[in-house]
Amino acid sequence: MATPPLEEIQELLRLHQPGQSDHAALAALTTTDLEAALHTIDPYAQYFAATDYAAVDRGQTGIGAALVIRPDYVELVPYQGGALRAAGTPERVMLQAIDGLTVTPDMDREDIARRLRGAEGTRVALQLATLDQQDQWTVEVVRQAYRLRDVEVYQWEHYRILRVHYFVTGLTRSALRASSNEVTTAQTLVIDLRDATGGDLHEAFDSAALFLPQGAPLGELHRYNAPVDSFKVYSDPPLSMKLVIVVGADTASAAEIFAGVLQHHERAVVVGQPTFGKCSTQTDIRLSNGAVLRLTNGQVLLPNATPCPVGGLIPDIVIPEADLVALRTLLPHITDVLPP
Repeated sequence: MATPPLEEIQELLRLHQPGQSDHAALAALTTTDLEAALHTIDPYAQYFAATDYAAVDRGQTGIGAALVIRPDYVELVPYQGGALRAAGTPERVMLQAIDGLTVTPDMDREDIARRLRGAEGTRVALQLATLDQQDQWTVEVVRQAYRLRDVEVYQWEHYRILRVHYFVTGLTRSALRASSNEVTTAQTLVIDLRDATGGDLHEAFDSAALFLPQGAPLGELHRYNAPVDSFKVYSDPPLSMKLVIVVGADTASAAEIFAGVLQHHERAVVVGQPTFGKCSTQTDIRLSNGAVLRLTNGQVLLPNATPCPVGGLIPDIVIPEADLVALRTLLPHITDVLPP
């Protein structure tokens, strides 16, 4: 692995931080445990070696699921169109073993991911359990190529559910609009942001604008040594169906902003658990050694210069965490909120 270019990283932090960087912390930055050192300056900064960054690709070959390391267990979130869903696992599950090897949360994440990935057509045996551990089973999954969809579409009774994993520049807004076309004004659209960890700020604003009248304020972007950028709705007449947004502890950054804007305007009922609490924007910068530095380059305010809550957005209706993990336990709460 190439040695991180320390002086280059220090200069980028000076230039792009939304506030005055701590000069002492910058001077003390070393390549030993670089990420921990970066977090003393920018809590959300990340350093990706060139090969690691290339691996963070939305198209891969494997089981087709997000891998999430929790404090007490390892979780898989199946993607629509992925091999794990095709093998009969539609909901998030606990991963207990891979080909007989016990999986624990203290294992190296990349090692677990490497065992799940593999050549197309090869098989992997997974020991799984429901998150409450009431049911356990083993399934053999045939690895296949997949590409994470910008918006996954589910139908449950009279509800159309759109699951967003990431706000992707130029894609998510169009996918949301296209996926909403079959929902009438008398129906309810559910936007599931439980697994949405962020993405492009402008795409989040543009996506929120789909549901708001022209001229409605969306928010502000504050950057160090730069004018404040203010955003308003400049778009076609808004979509008018009833709207529910589901959030959880993993909902962060651009996803929080999307939900916060619509909650501020009372356009959507937000249900779930408090969000991550990170209304900031990041940028990825390629370094001279081929690696990538991801750092915070702005702070976002909600409409009318409303600060993002430090502890995350508070849902209008809080759902027990145990009921938030699966659609079958989550959706009855939405039925109670907005009956047909």
